[in-house]
Amino acid sequence: MHYPKPNPTNWDRAEAKKRIKAQFATMRAKGKKFAILSAFGCGAFNQPGDKVAQVYKEVIEEEKAGFAGGALIFAIISPYGPQNQHMFAQVLSPTGQPEKLEELAPITSTSSTSTTSCNC
Repeated sequence: MHYPKPNPTNWDRAEAKKRIKAQFATMRAKGKKFAILSAFGCGAFNQPGDKVAQVYKEVIEEEKAGFAGGALIFAIISPYGPQNQHMFAQVLSPTGQPEKLEELAPITSTSSTSTTSCNC
């Protein structure tokens, strides 16, 4: 299977952040502290995984107080840009590597990003 390379010139950071913030607003409105997320837009829509992961990191930092005690897991499948799992782990995981689901720590209001990218 061949997927085109990301084209950063087509990527709109402000639009990506708006859409990611909308995900968090929906979770907050529904009282959800646990979520399984994806490499939003980085597969079939071919958005740059490293940049999208960085926006997620920023939004998580902004929103983390509302998710204290919860967990955000990024389940990223390989067929759509196998590099996405690695890029998200580098930005979001404390170790810089994908982590095993059993080893995840809960989000705290004082922690830095407490999320992971896992090969689920």
